[in-house]
Amino acid sequence: MDKIAKIPGESPELYTRVAPLAMSVSCLRENNNYPYKTSGKHVWYVILCRDRTTAFMPVEEIGGGKYKIDNYYASATEGRERQLGRLVEEILSDYKGTRILFAVVQTRDLKVFASYGFTVSREWKRYVKMCFEGEAYGNS
Repeated sequence: MDKIAKIPGESPELYTRVAPLAMSVSCLRENNNYPYKTSGKHVWYVILCRDRTTAFMPVEEIGGGKYKIDNYYASATEGRERQLGRLVEEILSDYKGTRILFAVVQTRDLKVFASYGFTVSREWKRYVKMCFEGEAYGNS
């Protein structure tokens, strides 16, 4: 059974759980060869299946009641949309009182985030910046 772990951005557990996957060639390729980064302002939502990391989504506090999702990973072969949906649901549940939650989303995942109420605020070639007004969630 899959479970979601919430790991602080500078926790040693983060490195043992996420680094082997995040540093793999296939994972980096999924992220358009952009490296993953973390700090004390991050909380990582990690899907564990039989104690193995299969997907992750970091949330960074950017100040002023605002948070950002960026550089996430979900397997292209293990139910990507389902994995992303589970992570987004968990994050929205935890951040429902937040003023604003931004997400830098790969264009192929736009529909998943939109289905949870994120709206497009800027478009690039491979990515879309989306915004979620936290007050709306939890009132629906």
